[in-house]
Amino acid sequence: MSTVDLDHLALGPVRLVHGALADQPVDVLVNTANTYLQMSSGVSGALRAAGGMEIHKEAVKHAPQPTGRIVLTGAGSLQAQGIYHAVLVDYTDGRGLSGKVITQVVEEVLARMPEDGFGTVAFPLFGVGDRLGIEHGLTAMVEGLEAAGREEDGGCPVDIVVRDAEDFAEARRVAKTLEAGAGRRAAESQLAEDYLAELMNSLGGDIDFDLE
Repeated sequence: MSTVDLDHLALGPVRLVHGALADQPVDVLVNTANTYLQMSSGVSGALRAAGGMEIHKEAVKHAPQPTGRIVLTGAGSLQAQGIYHAVLVDYTDGRGLSGKVITQVVEEVLARMPEDGFGTVAFPLFGVGDRLGIEHGLTAMVEGLEAAGREEDGGCPVDIVVRDAEDFAEARRVAKTLEAGAGRRAAESQLAEDYLAELMNSLGGDIDFDLE
């Protein structure tokens, strides 16, 4: 099993893991769920195949759920104690994953873990196989980790699991390009300032922007 520590993001013990999500020796797994909580394909199908149909039967009792919601079920015959079904996909709108919702569910999972008695967690890499893509998916997950306050206190161990070798290599490449939150926000602020300066120059420099 290959792993890559993401220490440069200053978010505590976070790493990329090449392997199957169902095989991870953690307290709780996170599933990429749809609004009807049907475990038919992709990450959901793999967890159902490895852990048993009882996971699916328990999950669909809570359907339907809106995107952004987290539903906890048992983990069947898997090593984990439970599964958080993170509702990320609404097949009725056809838009695929949303970076905003990914950030929301990552933050929500980390907030719920202590009250549910979980100390370690494994997520799939959201964005793999979706139009959102690996770069935007991983960035949204990192933003969710930041929103959970891990820049200040680190928090519990978090694994982000990627099954396919090529996807893992791409995720590792993307991870190396990401900056810690403070640095990334400073860079984004500088880009915004540069854009405004360029816009003012193109307009002759005599436009007064009141941002109050």
